[in-house]
Amino acid sequence: MIIDCCVCVFSLLGLVHLREWASGGSGEVGLIYILLWFMFFALWPFIYFGIPTGLWGATLGKLVCRLKVDWRQGGFRRGFKRETLKLLTIFSVVGVFFCAFQVIGRGTTWYDTLCGTRVEFRGRMRLTKMQKRFRRHMKDRQASKERV
Repeated sequence: MIIDCCVCVFSLLGLVHLREWASGGSGEVGLIYILLWFMFFALWPFIYFGIPTGLWGATLGKLVCRLKVDWRQGGFRRGFKRETLKLLTIFSVVGVFFCAFQVIGRGTTWYDTLCGTRVEFRGRMRLTKMQKRFRRHMKDRQASKERV
């Protein structure tokens, strides 16, 4: 999360610097232009976190830390919904503490439970075909027990 927040903030600062450079440093902008920039600043975290997680299951920070958001069906919608709920939780300071206690107690957060997602650590070692089949079998077995 720290890596992703840094990338998100510094990319926004880079865009502001690019806008200053493109306008020639005059600083004269209209009210509509200011409102559009404000909307972009408000929506950028949702775009940065939601789209990569929805498409590939990982943002830049998750890739560096070898984490991946795992979902069974409805990939983009589930990933985007998960990241939107996570950002809303982070923006409310109380939500951060609530999620911390949930992770300690249950091992997952409320937005992962609600969206049907799970964050998995992807180690560097490669599994053999037999190991992959066994893990798939165990996941299917666990899923069938949860349905009952």
